[in-house]
Amino acid sequence: MKFVALIFQVLMVSAGAVAGLWYKSNVGQSPTPSHEEAGNAGHGAESKKEDASGHSEKKKPAKDNAHGGGKKSKKSGGHHGSSKAGGDSKYEYMKFGRQFIVPVVSSDAVNSLVVLDLNLEVPASSLDSVYAREPKLRDVLLSTLLQLSNQDVFDGDFLSQSNLDMLRETLLTAARSVATDEVNNVLILSISKQEL
Repeated sequence: MKFVALIFQVLMVSAGAVAGLWYKSNVGQSPTPSHEEAGNAGHGAESKKEDASGHSEKKKPAKDNAHGGGKKSKKSGGHHGSSKAGGDSKYEYMKFGRQFIVPVVSSDAVNSLVVLDLNLEVPASSLDSVYAREPKLRDVLLSTLLQLSNQDVFDGDFLSQSNLDMLRETLLTAARSVATDEVNNVLILSISKQEL
């Protein structure tokens, strides 16, 4: 009697293992799509969906977004800036790690500070090369800002359009002295003056 029970247990375990393997190989896999379904899925074609009553409704194709959804694309590597709006990857932005702080001196005393947040627009292919020269770029830009401060550029109506255009042009010339033709533009993301 014990021998029969032992054989019965061995048969049940074997049957369970065989059933599990069969289930895994047949049911666990997704069915292979037909050529038409595979083609439709790859090209965002319309698909039909049947509800419980047997009616079918057309489902609109998902929009193919080559630019990574709603987010701006970023180059890998945390320091890289985002590409130009509109998905144009011709230029990218070099972001400095810190803001530029420029003292404004009058009567031999610092009476205010100008704080600027700058980015450099550079060709996408040159971004790494420009980042490698960040210390030199920061030095030349800060030196230029200090010279402009000594020329009273940050006094009076320093936020006028003509003054900002002159500031961009002067900083662009300074940046190109280090990075030659690799800097396309200087962007002033923010500028503020803090009285002391």
